[in-house]
Amino acid sequence: MRPKRHPCRPRVLPPERVLPAVAPRDRKNHPFGGCAAHLLPCRVFRYCVDRLPENVPGSVPIAVRRLTRNLIVLLVLVGLFSYLILPALIEGQIATRLQTAFGTPVKPDVEVSSNFPPLMLLGRIGEVRVTMDQANLQGAILYNTKADLQGVEISVPQLVQGNLDITTTSCSLNVEAPPISITETQACLGYLGLAPGY
Repeated sequence: MRPKRHPCRPRVLPPERVLPAVAPRDRKNHPFGGCAAHLLPCRVFRYCVDRLPENVPGSVPIAVRRLTRNLIVLLVLVGLFSYLILPALIEGQIATRLQTAFGTPVKPDVEVSSNFPPLMLLGRIGEVRVTMDQANLQGAILYNTKADLQGVEISVPQLVQGNLDITTTSCSLNVEAPPISITETQACLGYLGLAPGY
């Protein structure tokens, strides 16, 4: 089986089929301008160096390639923001509010999760889990405090500005010692310092 020849590589012709080169004095009147020794006219060779022109069948217009490239870059940036930057920003804001409300020496552990992270760009979070080893609430020492928020919604523009307003479908707060359990949503958000207007 003969190997395929590159489409832009001139084919080697036998000596009897090669057209003789045109003398310099006759190049002006020659239809190929002195390129008769080549298989194709000189003006065609420039297409084989870089790319096919847009009017060649099978080629992709430059505008379409640029649009595709820009869309790919945009999708990559959106993915990085929704998977890496936005969750860390939300966790940091919630941890700061909890540290202020409970007077903990270090920021509590906050974990944000979502079944489809790009929805976080719309302010929709699947679940927020909070863990504090020790907290101080109105002078009482709380040990092993855990909170679980489901169906959380926030405003991303306000979050970027440093304002955190949370609405949630359910909120529960459990403390190991002294034993405390709060399942009412608004009361739970109030204890956590995440209620609106806190």
